[in-house]
Amino acid sequence: MHIGLVIWNLMENRGGLQRVGIDLANAMLERGHELTIFYYSPTNKQTPCFPLDKRIKIKRLILPPYVDSIFQAKKIIVEANIDVMVALFSWSKLMWIPVLLQHTGIPLIISEHNHPEIINTEKWNAYERHACLAAADKIHLLQQNFVAMLPKTLEPRIEVIPNAANFLSEYKINKVEKRRKRIIAAGRFVDTHKQFSLLIKAFISLAGKFPDWDLCICGDGEDAHVYKALVWRSKLEDRIYFPGMVDDLSSFYALSDIFCMPSRYEGFGLVMTEAQTFELPVVGFASCTGVNEIVIHNENGLLAEEMTAQSLAKKLRELMINKELREKLGKNGKKLLSRYQPDKIFDQWEKLINEANQLKNKTQLQRTWLENKNEALFVDLQEILARPLPFKNLLTLRFKILFYLETLRDKSVGKIKKIFSLREKN
Repeated sequence: MHIGLVIWNLMENRGGLQRVGIDLANAMLERGHELTIFYYSPTNKQTPCFPLDKRIKIKRLILPPYVDSIFQAKKIIVEANIDVMVALFSWSKLMWIPVLLQHTGIPLIISEHNHPEIINTEKWNAYERHACLAAADKIHLLQQNFVAMLPKTLEPRIEVIPNAANFLSEYKINKVEKRRKRIIAAGRFVDTHKQFSLLIKAFISLAGKFPDWDLCICGDGEDAHVYKALVWRSKLEDRIYFPGMVDDLSSFYALSDIFCMPSRYEGFGLVMTEAQTFELPVVGFASCTGVNEIVIHNENGLLAEEMTAQSLAKKLRELMINKELREKLGKNGKKLLSRYQPDKIFDQWEKLINEANQLKNKTQLQRTWLENKNEALFVDLQEILARPLPFKNLLTLRFKILFYLETLRDKSVGKIKKIFSLREKN
């Protein structure tokens, strides 16, 4: 089977989504499938941020805010001769994909990698997102509790598959040489998401009573200056440090005693499972999805009840003063990782892709076309793009695409005409 993957910003971002996509591509290739990755990139970089098997084809989709580029991108996809398309992302650029697959007969799997409410309120909006999901033949979510956050009409198409744990090769270290204890964290320096400022403040409040402990936060991003300013004001530069982006965190995990993930939300915390392979207990917030799915309080880590620095410091302190508890939770964490064994996860993915492949030439897009073409409910993309709207470039195209997607979701001629007329007036 020839599987297509859409991975946005493949060459620029070292995020979890890019890594999960590349891991999936490599795994499916090893299982005998042919792979082509389609990506969008604002730069001319040619090398993915994570290791990708050289046998996997890579094709760049150029989607500037002009109509002609849509048909060029569609030609690239059609000529690739794929059997199934898996689109891995959760923001407005997803609107392009159903448009590109119109009339191709290629089944579409939309794979979301974040909390649905975060996607709706901070990364996109529910209206456009649900319109896109209606065009999918299968929908992949990371957590079971995300299912109830989607319209019930989509439930039969939903499959829940967590991410595979990245079992790093264990780093051998002489424990006698490890004199200082350490809390470690890792991720993008975006405080509205990762909240490393809360971790820094929590450690600052504990530092005086625990002079033999340090804090290490690996990563980089737009809020690096905020974190460094907090450390500078605390005069703890020798105990709180930032190594930057690290390709392999194995040696950092091996030299640490606690892993902390103070995120406000997560789709699935890959770095948590990495840390657990090194038997590190995890501390996070009880209300953080992604963290509370992996961390079982008092079994493989501790969950702070309130999303504050004080509450986080309290849980960190419980582990800092109790070596036996750290070791117990760390060992349990490694045992519980069997839920995320790569072979198990990729078995589920292969099954989902095979099920989607059975829908080739019987896709959601095609069924909607056949059901509605004689009722003037389904408007062809060519007609939509030709119809004038008082917007220019990307905004014009976005509204036209949304109207096209609305024909997949709504069965009322009146409602569709109303939607379109409102957009023309606005």
